[in-house]
Amino acid sequence: MEAEIPAPDAAAQPTLSPPYPENEVRYISGFWRRFLAFSLDMFLLLLALSYPVYRWSQIFFLHPGRALLVGFTNAFIYFVIMNSRVGHGQTVGKRATGIRVVDIHGDTISPARSALRFLMFATPFFLIKVTFIGDETIAAVDTLIGWVFTAWILIDVYLFAFNRRTGQSLHDLVAASYVIETSRWPAPQVNVQDPPGPPNPADLNPSPIVTSQRVWLGHGKTILVGLTASLVFAMAIWPEILSKSSYLELMRIQQAVLRSGKAQRVGVQMTIRNWKGNHIPKRLQVTFVPSKDVADEVKQAAEIAAIVLEASPNALGADFLDISNMRAADFGFLQYSAKRTISHTPEQWKIVILATGAAKEGSAELRPGDPNSDLKIRLGLLMSACTG
Repeated sequence: MEAEIPAPDAAAQPTLSPPYPENEVRYISGFWRRFLAFSLDMFLLLLALSYPVYRWSQIFFLHPGRALLVGFTNAFIYFVIMNSRVGHGQTVGKRATGIRVVDIHGDTISPARSALRFLMFATPFFLIKVTFIGDETIAAVDTLIGWVFTAWILIDVYLFAFNRRTGQSLHDLVAASYVIETSRWPAPQVNVQDPPGPPNPADLNPSPIVTSQRVWLGHGKTILVGLTASLVFAMAIWPEILSKSSYLELMRIQQAVLRSGKAQRVGVQMTIRNWKGNHIPKRLQVTFVPSKDVADEVKQAAEIAAIVLEASPNALGADFLDISNMRAADFGFLQYSAKRTISHTPEQWKIVILATGAAKEGSAELRPGDPNSDLKIRLGLLMSACTG
């Protein structure tokens, strides 16, 4: 009579973790960890660029393309290497916050995929800084390109903040990468009852995946609806914007200053503010990055003012014309800048232009509106204000 073999005790049997647990562990990093890691990385890049800016500030101020190239090169090398398997998927910021860039199986990604990931993230931040010089049509195309890059950035930011299922932004989706918390990611385990020696591959824990979740389709619909609504709105108001003489005049001023060769970048805007019925002066603000360094900044501002008043004789009816000399070293993600603004009424600018000889720099002849005014007295007050 054969003895009955007792059934094995289930509690005593070794168990292996299933690759898809019923209550899936969330390995994906949260928003604030990634935000803090990125902030730390930006601070490190800021420190790395501080000496070059101090040492070669004039070169970067006068040649913005070089500043963008230096900023792009530094960021490319840093992020591509550190986020790849070469840097174990961790920049300094990610290491400090305990997160890592990996693929679906939790393995660090190759430098090529890391480069693709960086380019998808960084491209709009750098190319949006490029300005095209030409007529009003070129300016309109430049504006359209700026909108495209702005939409690109907003989509990435939207997914970064609201895609809680996979935590993937646009650049993560393209590179098929994820950012996980390193402390939660499990290591393969071996059956503890195996005899000593090399482990049997069959006994190894099945490799888990980072997540079985997929991006919620609602995000795509939200982005599509948002972009469509923005496009429809832009198409509806664009003809009206172009029909506005003030907009065309602002564009004409910007392009005139750019074509003069005296500025590398120019921003023009009109500000009208009223508070509780009190009139605050209407200001035409022209901010420019100079093409060359000059000792006489007052004359340089007067030359820009002369070009502005030639392109728009009435300066759009502004009470004040503000000319701001912007010294900026733009490295894409980071920017060092300093600005000096000289403000006068259009009539006062005409006096300064004549006194400094700025009208001889290619602008039209400008005459004060009040021929009977005492130019010497007014000029002395204006020059004191400029140098004071």
